[in-house]
Amino acid sequence: MRQANLEHLTELMPALQTGSLTRSDTVSLFSLIRDHADHGSAIRDIGDAVVHDNRNEGMSFDLLNDFADQIVAAIDGGGEFRVKVLYPIRRVIRELGEFCAAHGISLVPLSADATEALTGNIATMLDGTKVKMRNPSVESAELRGGDEPTYSFQFARKSTAVVHMPALAGFAGPLFRSDKGTAFGPAATR
Repeated sequence: MRQANLEHLTELMPALQTGSLTRSDTVSLFSLIRDHADHGSAIRDIGDAVVHDNRNEGMSFDLLNDFADQIVAAIDGGGEFRVKVLYPIRRVIRELGEFCAAHGISLVPLSADATEALTGNIATMLDGTKVKMRNPSVESAELRGGDEPTYSFQFARKSTAVVHMPALAGFAGPLFRSDKGTAFGPAATR
């Protein structure tokens, strides 16, 4: 990582720790670390989603496609599906701390307020990110920010697949999990 980028990351840490990191600062943070974060990590996937409005690989692509396949299978043949959190916030913060430590940047544990602020910034930053779907019964998937960050699916109105859903029916799942262990979402959409 270039020295100027390390210095920029170091300059962002006080605002991150006090919960005063702006959305622009959060975009900078994840843009700077994405090329140096481990593949398969939440912080890498968030960084990739920052610079690519459409996701066709990575953690979010895999999780949303696997979940959509579970929903379709449950609708088609009965059974259950498991709603998963895309970015458990404790994992995001742990990975961020490990990344900083590996690059000689000091990051103290975040307070609940700082965690909430970071979660809100990430949610607004990812709002509108589209995820390519493999299943022909699922027309689209999207990450949504706002008060209750979620990912959502829109089922195809005219599908050649076996699954038949009412027009405009969809599902949404949680984007983050709070420190208290409660998820934002899931919600059914119409």
